[in-house]
Amino acid sequence: MSRSTFYLHYQDQFELLEDIEKEVLEKTFENLSNINSPMNTMESIELFLNYVKDHGTTFGILLCQPENERFQESIISGVQKHVQACRRNL
Repeated sequence: MSRSTFYLHYQDQFELLEDIEKEVLEKTFENLSNINSPMNTMESIELFLNYVKDHGTTFGILLCQPENERFQESIISGVQKHVQACRRNL
């Protein structure tokens, strides 16, 4: 992608990073919501961890960089909320 094409879609690299983070969060929570509640906890955890593994490069970049603290907090709190909601539904 050329520089001019990039700037047609994004103001700067931070806006691109924000779009990537939003997409990863959406797909993560979509993946979590697709886990059926009748499954036992270990199966659910295994499915989710396989999803993270399949997207390991992206998660590695977003979760292991100190400057992505906002994303890290968002994904952790979102997963916690999902787990708590599943517990209430059991």
